[in-house]
Amino acid sequence: MSLPYTIILGSSSPRRQELLQSLFPNESIAILPPHNPDETELDHLTTREEITQGLLEIACDKNEDVCRQIVPTSSPTVILTADTGVIVKNNGGRFQLLGKPPAENHREVVRDWFEQHYLGKTHYVVTAVTLFFLDSHGKNLKQFFRTVTSEVTMAANLHHRIEWYLDTEEPLGKAGGYAIQGAGSLFVEKVNGSISNIIGLPLKETLELFEKV
Repeated sequence: MSLPYTIILGSSSPRRQELLQSLFPNESIAILPPHNPDETELDHLTTREEITQGLLEIACDKNEDVCRQIVPTSSPTVILTADTGVIVKNNGGRFQLLGKPPAENHREVVRDWFEQHYLGKTHYVVTAVTLFFLDSHGKNLKQFFRTVTSEVTMAANLHHRIEWYLDTEEPLGKAGGYAIQGAGSLFVEKVNGSISNIIGLPLKETLELFEKV
């Protein structure tokens, strides 16, 4: 399948790259992560709607970062960026975003997340996806946005697996401290919504955005 444009994935995530390659041929995809690794802090937000909008703004910021790096070519370009976050409800009844656990004390942080927010409870995984369409002169002609939410329920009586899971070091670098496509799936009891969304790129909704392009 040949495409009338080049796709640039603004992400260094191997999982996101694999998911995009399941939709489009490898030769049509280039990888160009954002220059600026810093993201807007969302710790002050306390509703699902606010956090979801914050994730979308981060995805747009990433896209604009990648746009600034591109040298115009003779063919149109579509830039894809995304941001995935895990949203939980804390003991005060307010929602909060769990990002990637800090490397220096990830065991303590992820252990607390599992005990306080995951086991026996349902949390939300949200991915914000943005597509910017540039013509052959590098002019931004169209922008498309989408947020997708999946619900994940974890089993209640699996506290004995937490230390084993931490020993795998899978939580490092993962939003929310677990990978549903890996050993983290052994905690999951039920999923409502897109699995690929939880991994980092909702395939169905992403393809629908490309169809608009």
